[in-house]
Amino acid sequence: MIREVINKQSLPSVPEKIAFLWQGIAPMAVTAAAFSLVIIEAWAAIMVIASWLEEVLERRRERDRERHRKELEAAVDNERRQWMEWNRRREAAAVAGEDFNEPPPGASEDSEETT
Repeated sequence: MIREVINKQSLPSVPEKIAFLWQGIAPMAVTAAAFSLVIIEAWAAIMVIASWLEEVLERRRERDRERHRKELEAAVDNERRQWMEWNRRREAAAVAGEDFNEPPPGASEDSEETT
């Protein structure tokens, strides 16, 4: 396009050729500038969305960690309670002079898994 304008004989002077050329280039320059702004704004929007998603995922991970911690504490408390009850029964049997052959908590589960 630029070569055609420079070689065009109907535009004898350089300022006329530059003005004619600018008429063709100006819309492209405005379009390119607008496109650049759209890309920059889209990138900024993507960064905002990415930050928001990162925060959401971190909150979800924290909730999952907290839920897992509570489940683990409940399991430990349950096992501790089972052992304390078993030990009370064992001690009561020892005081009464009775035989106590109840397996400790978890022993029956282990023996079932190995058989």
